[in-house]
Amino acid sequence: MRRLRHLLLMASLVPALVGLSSPAEVHSQTLECLQGQNHIPIEMGTPDAQGVVRPDTLSNPSEKHGYYFSVPAKSAASLYVGDQWFDLDMYLYVRGRCPQGSWEKLVRTWSARSERMVLQFERPDEQIINLDPGDYLLVIGHKYAEDPEYARDFNPSRGFTVRIALNPPYCGLSPADVLEPNPLDPSVMMLRRPDDALYQLGLNFQPDERELGPFSLMTFNAFVSPPYTDLYDFRWELDGKALPGETTPIIQTATTDLPKTADGRHTVRVTAIGAREYPDPLLTHIPPNLTVECTFKVG
Repeated sequence: MRRLRHLLLMASLVPALVGLSSPAEVHSQTLECLQGQNHIPIEMGTPDAQGVVRPDTLSNPSEKHGYYFSVPAKSAASLYVGDQWFDLDMYLYVRGRCPQGSWEKLVRTWSARSERMVLQFERPDEQIINLDPGDYLLVIGHKYAEDPEYARDFNPSRGFTVRIALNPPYCGLSPADVLEPNPLDPSVMMLRRPDDALYQLGLNFQPDERELGPFSLMTFNAFVSPPYTDLYDFRWELDGKALPGETTPIIQTATTDLPKTADGRHTVRVTAIGAREYPDPLLTHIPPNLTVECTFKVG
C-alpha cells in the first residue's frame, strides 16, 4: 500500500516538476516535448567515472532544481541524491528529438524513496541506468511540497548532495532491477528494487565485445550504488577460476591470457564483500555481499 501511495504521489508530482497540466496529458502525449522551465537550471557538464558532485540547497519547499548533463557515448549513469534532511525525489528526462531547451515528456527513470533513518537521515535516492548519447535533465524536488503536513520538515538551511557519474554500459546488476509500472506511460520500466536492497552492484567491461580481438587488453570495472566503494573488498573470477590478490573494483587482463574455449565465450564474475562498517555511529552496519557476472565472446 505504501509503495502504491508513492507511485500515485509521483504521478501527481511530475506535472508540477515539468510544467504539465495533468497526468492525463502525460499519458496522451508521452513522446511529445515540454519546455520544462519550472525549475532552476544547473549545469553538470559531461561527468566521468569519478562523477560530478554538487552540494545544493532549496530556498522553499516548492522549488525544483534541474541538473543538465551530457552523455557522449553509451554509458551507465549512476544517479545519486543523498545527505537529505527532508524527503526529495528525482526524475530523469532526455532531450531526444526535442529542440534546444525542451525535453521529452516521458520520464526515463525516477527514485521516490521515503524512508527515514535508512543509510542516512533520509534514505538516498539513486538509480543506475544505461543511457544512449544525448542531453539529459535530472529534476529534483520536495515530494510533499503541496502538502503542509509533510512540508513542515523543510528547512532552507539544510542541504543535500547530487552526484552524477558515467561508466561504460553495465552488463549486469545485482540485485537486478525489476519491472515497475510507469504512471507516465502504459509501458513498464526497469527500476531499482523497492525492498531492502540498500546497495546495488554493477559490472562492465571494455573494449566493447564487438571490438575484442585476440590481442585486446580488457578492463573490468565493478561499481556500487550508493557510491561507497571504500566499504567493500572485491573477489574476482574468470571462467570459474579465482584471481588471487585481486581485491580492487578494477582489474585488467589480456585476451591472450584467457583460457581457450570452443566458442570463444567467457564469464567474468565479481563479488563485492562488505568489509568495513558504514561510518555513521547511529546507523552502523556492514554492507551485504553482492555478486554479479557477465559473459562475453572474443573473436
